[in-house]
Amino acid sequence: MASKKNGTLYIGVTSDLVKRIYEHKLDLIDGFTKKYAVHLLVYYETIESAEIAISREKQLKAWKRDWKIQLIEKENPKWEDLYIRSQNTPLSGDECESEYILSRAEISARSCKLKVNTEGFQPSEVYETLI
Repeated sequence: MASKKNGTLYIGVTSDLVKRIYEHKLDLIDGFTKKYAVHLLVYYETIESAEIAISREKQLKAWKRDWKIQLIEKENPKWEDLYIRSQNTPLSGDECESEYILSRAEISARSCKLKVNTEGFQPSEVYETLI
């Protein structure tokens, strides 16, 4: 995740990418991403086991910043937010009627409850390492 193009970077692992990015975007989690306004999903990898995902996370964290930027720009040269909103409404905790789309998963935020339609994607079986 990033605060902006060439901005502050955050690397993490999750078994539920959709939910985790949603939480970061709305600053529902205190910590680094909230403190530095890191809200853009600019890169992620799907990995089949938690052990391998954690290993990859540690590997990426050890990389030089320039290498991380090259990895992002190889797949996402414009640093577009991969967590795409389907409506042009501001993203805030007060506006829970907006819908959001992330790659394979469609999210509906209705009455501030997160519902995920992943078309066969099983968050408990797949892990993502994200930047």
